[in-house]
Amino acid sequence: MAGGREQQVRGAVQAAIAAVNQQLPAAKHLQSTDDTSLAGLDSLGLVTLIVALDGKLREAFAAAPSLTTDESFFSRSQRPAKVADLVARVTAFVEAAGG
Repeated sequence: MAGGREQQVRGAVQAAIAAVNQQLPAAKHLQSTDDTSLAGLDSLGLVTLIVALDGKLREAFAAAPSLTTDESFFSRSQRPAKVADLVARVTAFVEAAGG
């Protein structure tokens, strides 16, 4: 089931990236490929990503934990560097919460 969960998380991440892209000029749009860097997001982009991803996870998993209540999840020192890192980290987060 972990593979299915990872696919659900990947879909949520892609939807969250699409939400961020709605607020960015076309030249700055993020791709949702595994090697896309998240380092270029400004504060508003990062907040938009977190909030959108949190909402999408709640849609996908009835008992999804809230990313917004875990202060360390997106701290500067632990922030996922690429989309693949984000997918892996969120999948582990959801699995640990029993989602």
